[in-house]
Amino acid sequence: MRIIYPYLHIVSDEPLSHLKHLYKYKNTKQFRDDITQLCRKYVPVRLNDIIDKKNSEQVKKTAFLLTIDDGFREVYEIIAPILIKEGVSATFFIASNFIDNKELYFGHKKSLLLEHCISNVSMQSKIALTLIKYKLYNGNVIESLKRINYNTKDVLDIIAHDIHYDFESYLSEKKPYLTTEQIHWLIDKGFSVGAHSINHPRYSIISKEEQVRQTVESVRKIRNKFNLQYGAFAFPHSDSGVSKNVFKKIFESGIVDITFGTAGMIADSECRNVQRFSIEKPLWPIKIILFKEHVRRYYRKVNGLTKISRM
Repeated sequence: MRIIYPYLHIVSDEPLSHLKHLYKYKNTKQFRDDITQLCRKYVPVRLNDIIDKKNSEQVKKTAFLLTIDDGFREVYEIIAPILIKEGVSATFFIASNFIDNKELYFGHKKSLLLEHCISNVSMQSKIALTLIKYKLYNGNVIESLKRINYNTKDVLDIIAHDIHYDFESYLSEKKPYLTTEQIHWLIDKGFSVGAHSINHPRYSIISKEEQVRQTVESVRKIRNKFNLQYGAFAFPHSDSGVSKNVFKKIFESGIVDITFGTAGMIADSECRNVQRFSIEKPLWPIKIILFKEHVRRYYRKVNGLTKISRM
């Protein structure tokens, strides 16, 4: 059985300030069309089918496992109802610190500050002073904010304090992430859930020890909280910079059964790490994205790039 692994983050018909300056996303019609197209050529499978490989001989057509990252509430409100209607399973990957809207991801903080900064130009001089103080200013406030990463994320809270922007109010009012109750509902409906790190760092800029901790601890928290018999993990952003030894420690923990990257249709030297491709970057119909991914896979094959190697 050959399986493809499409992934996305969110589906919404509304503008969302916490995502506006990060990436674009598909609306409900685009998502429905994608699912319809996928089901015409591929058989949907469940996460356990991948982990256990029990049903591989029974599936005649090429299969797909849909995965959705970041654990937005739109999973519960929009995505899951569409998938239930179409008879499609999916796996939802959730950063453990964000469940129940207890913490706001730094990238979403950045998008909110960018929106506030663009809408209130008078704030830019005060923001510039803070950026200068922490040696993060490059001559342009907007571009400097965009360059803030996981390792410099604390400055976002300092800026918010300086300009009296309240992240906690946004969290409590908008509730962008899934709640414990909603996740239980998803599991009861037959969906699977996995971890997406503790607080969504880019693995290529954190230490190897932190890579292991973010992975194992988040999977442990998700498994314990929802009494799961499996441990699944999707790397936030990508698995670039994750070494063979890190994978060894992750799987030796006994907590993690399978992991997922974002490198497209390509095999991985770590057999329990599965590569996925985005169906929202760019916002093309799935038919075009699939064609592009197959062409990309063929190009890699011709050039001898059939598998990701790890040091």
